Amino acid sequence: MAFVIADRIKETTTTIGTGTVNLAGAEAGFQGFAAIPTGSTTHYCISLGAQWEVGLGTFTNAATDTLSRDTIFANSSGDTNPLTLAAGSKEVFCVYSAARSVVVSGTDIQVSNSAKLAVANGGTGAVTLTDGGVLLGSGTGAVTAMGVLADGEIIVGDGTTDPVAESGATARTSLGAAASGANTDITSLAGLTTDLTVAQGGTGAGTFTDGGVLLGAGTGAITAMAVLADSEMIVGDGTTAPVAESGATLRTSIGVGTGNSPQFTGIELGHATDSTITRVSAGLLAVEGNNIALVGTAQEYTRTQNFNATSLTSTTNAVAWVASSNQVVSHTMTENTTFSAPSALVDGAFYNLAIIQDAGASSFTIAFNAVFKFTGGAAPTWTVTANARDYITFRSNGTNLYEVGRSLAVA
Repeated sequence: MAFVIADRIKETTTTIGTGTVNLAGAEAGFQGFAAIPTGSTTHYCISLGAQWEVGLGTFTNAATDTLSRDTIFANSSGDTNPLTLAAGSKEVFCVYSAARSVVVSGTDIQVSNSAKLAVANGGTGAVTLTDGGVLLGSGTGAVTAMGVLADGEIIVGDGTTDPVAESGATARTSLGAAASGANTDITSLAGLTTDLTVAQGGTGAGTFTDGGVLLGAGTGAITAMAVLADSEMIVGDGTTAPVAESGATLRTSIGVGTGNSPQFTGIELGHATDSTITRVSAGLLAVEGNNIALVGTAQEYTRTQNFNATSLTSTTNAVAWVASSNQVVSHTMTENTTFSAPSALVDGAFYNLAIIQDAGASSFTIAFNAVFKFTGGAAPTWTVTANARDYITFRSNGTNLYEVGRSLAVA
């Protein structure tokens, strides 16, 4: 509990010996020790004739109030031991002990026994501090002062122990500054006597080409390339410093040919390895090993080439034929119908038409637009057997379709 002093506290005790005293109650005109909180410490005096004792005690409020005699400041025996109290009624009262008093004299605060106000109580724990010394804390321990810093000294910490004063090479080492060479005593950047090296955090150079790309060299000085000429690029070889290249030299380095026309050994379309175009021979290309047929060049095919077979239907007794996407066609009879003039005919192209009789052998009729030119001037008689097939081949001049062959009743 806290230390408490209260005014006009006085009781009596008949306790004898050196131990805790039992309090008998307040004297007339005074208040008892119960005026201070139980468990609090206070200064007391016990007096019986010429016998007296002053000290620090702890008050306990109980059925019988008591005051322990914790620390003896002074007594009639001239020592700091508890007196052996004699028989009789003794006065016990609260005092402000001279042994622990703090007084104000003018503008100074004085402690009677030269005690130091501890840090835990808001003081420094010290009675004197070095003039000009930097103060250091120590938890609840007394504040200490470093010696006055010498010229050029700085305070340096290590993250664990108290900071210390350092200067010269020791301070530079702590700060990670240059430790040797011409720039060990840098006073300002304008005062450098040599270029600050790469090892010292500099470039090792005093000037660079305006617009030049900078290149590192380990701990050697940074160098600058010449300004890149029009269309020049920087190219590396994986070992030495990169260089500027352009034209055929650059194309060779990046693998797009050696001449003014880029040359490739192969091209992957869509960045896919399954669509690589390569050169077979003069004028002949291949996709994944398959030669590309060239228009205007005689070709020998090693695989079957054919047109996609499509079907034409009759809608409202008419058949429309788009020749550009339907070169080999068939029509299964479903009603009497007329073939309109095909669109997108190409001069010199061949077209093949299959007429298929319906499963019911309904004998539907088919008429043809005038662009259809049949052998003998008339369309053939279509086979009426169920599911029968009749084939006619035409050649076009871009406008008309001329019959060049027929196979009837093939099924």
